[in-house]
Amino acid sequence: MEENKSTEVKEGMKALADSMEKSNEEMKMIGKAHEETKQLVEGLAGELAGIKEDSMAKMQEQIDEIDTNIKSLGSVNAKESKDAFHNLVQSEEFKEFSDSVMSGSNKSNGFSMGLKTSDMTTGNTLAALAGDYIIPQMVRGGMPVHDPEWPRHFREIVPIGRTNSQAITFPVESTINDSTDVRAEGSAMAQTDVDITMTTKAVTNISAYSNVTRDFLADAPAFESYLKGRLMAKLLNDEDDQILNGTDASNQLDGLADSATTATDQLADSDVQRFDVLMAAIVQARAAAYRPNWIVMHPSDMLQLYTTKDGNGMYIYPGDVRTSGQINVLGVPVFEHDAITQTQFLVADLSPENVQLFLREDASIEMWLQDGSNARSREVTITINERLVQAIYRTGALIGGDFDTLLGSGSA
Repeated sequence: MEENKSTEVKEGMKALADSMEKSNEEMKMIGKAHEETKQLVEGLAGELAGIKEDSMAKMQEQIDEIDTNIKSLGSVNAKESKDAFHNLVQSEEFKEFSDSVMSGSNKSNGFSMGLKTSDMTTGNTLAALAGDYIIPQMVRGGMPVHDPEWPRHFREIVPIGRTNSQAITFPVESTINDSTDVRAEGSAMAQTDVDITMTTKAVTNISAYSNVTRDFLADAPAFESYLKGRLMAKLLNDEDDQILNGTDASNQLDGLADSATTATDQLADSDVQRFDVLMAAIVQARAAAYRPNWIVMHPSDMLQLYTTKDGNGMYIYPGDVRTSGQINVLGVPVFEHDAITQTQFLVADLSPENVQLFLREDASIEMWLQDGSNARSREVTITINERLVQAIYRTGALIGGDFDTLLGSGSA
């Protein structure tokens, strides 16, 4: 029995040895296959590198040839040359060739592209491609640029009231026969007569309108704000002109300058200056018991006022003139505005006892879809309107004159 067991062990050991020898042979075969695969991969890599190197050399030759052709065209500027090169590298032939080289597919060993004279013209520049590459930036919120408007308005200096009627009326003392005097005891009193007349001023309208298509408002929303702002600015400009220069006829306001008392020559001086003329007008109003609180002047006359010089070229500023941002003459501030005619001036006591601007309806902007043929043309009518009237109770509170006239009179 022990002999049988020994035989079995020997046979098992031999089988294990045979199995190990077989495994070693298989491992050698795998190693050999790995080495062959490695050699194959290295060979392919070397071949691909040669292909790339050869292809890149050919591509460089093509580019050098094109660059030489570009330089040889003496009539073509640098920008046009860049445009031609831009067209070259964007061509389908170049892209196909480049992709082939980079991928190593070796589908193409070169490319060919003819260089036409039309590629080198000024019409074929990057400017022609701007629509593809440049997107303009909208600035100012899309608001159109326009000339500036006058920054100040007569509403700042004229007292404003309200009316709920289409007209205003007020009594005016037209004449007075004043017999007020001392009397002796027992003597008869003297009679004072006063004549009162009623003055009526009708409310008038200042208005304007503009038409614009609904499509445009939808496509350019900022334009609506722009148009409304412009309409309001223009209305205020016309309001300024009416407050100052209205003739009280043909639906115009009773204007300050039109109603003013004419300034008189109070100077007998051969060296009269504009400061003298203004001070004389102020004194004229004060002598009639008014207290002027504004002087209205044109910007050009302000320049003449500022640059007044003596015989030695030195600037002349009377002691009561203030020039730190606001000029004053005898304590009366100057209101600079372009609504007054150049060389004209107005010295005014603009208190509610003398002048008032009454508003019946504030300036309002409305949009109308139904106006004329708006429905058929898809237009919108934008209107602006205000209703107002001006009452000048005392014309003596307003002193108006002309610098040229009074300067000539004063030097006579």
